[in-house]
Amino acid sequence: AALVGTNAICSWRSPLELNVYLDPKAALASGDLFSLATGAVVNAAGNSRPTTSVVAVLSPPDPVLPIASIRAPRVVGLCDTQLVLDASASISGRVPSYNWALFDERNILPADTKQELQ
Repeated sequence: AALVGTNAICSWRSPLELNVYLDPKAALASGDLFSLATGAVVNAAGNSRPTTSVVAVLSPPDPVLPIASIRAPRVVGLCDTQLVLDASASISGRVPSYNWALFDERNILPADTKQELQ
């Protein structure tokens, strides 16, 4: 379930074509290869032969465009011990990840000041 997400939806587009709509929390992404377990899909009569195939995951026809919304203090003092960046109001079709870096007015700071938030 983690690959397709807990709320994935499968529907038959035709007697020969199965569409799988991934949950936003799915581990699979566009371009990944995916295969169904042998015997996982059978015809309506239940008498089809077990089949296996590998398919590439396609991009959704109408992807949700992300909208970043970051809340943070306008000013941070030198003595402040914690800076909180809140992106909970952001909108995305998938769980986003955020990268941030610190720059001074000349855009020069040591590389080890860069951090990645998950």
